[in-house]
Amino acid sequence: MCKDEERTIEKCLNVIFEQINIQDEVIVVDTGSTDQTIEIIEREFPQLRLYRKEWNDNFSEIRNYIIS
Repeated sequence: MCKDEERTIEKCLNVIFEQINIQDEVIVVDTGSTDQTIEIIEREFPQLRLYRKEWNDNFSEIRNYIIS
């Protein structure tokens, strides 16, 4: 789950990809970024699944969406 993380998203995802098995699936749900977060993800990490869901101030709803 992320929103407006252009300063840290690349470093964060690089660490994740260093730690996982190549067969693992990585899912990112963006909750309404207005910066370059989505562009960075699409450009640098085309192998992951990127979804968008607007944040409505309900963490559990987003968490359940990610799990589904």
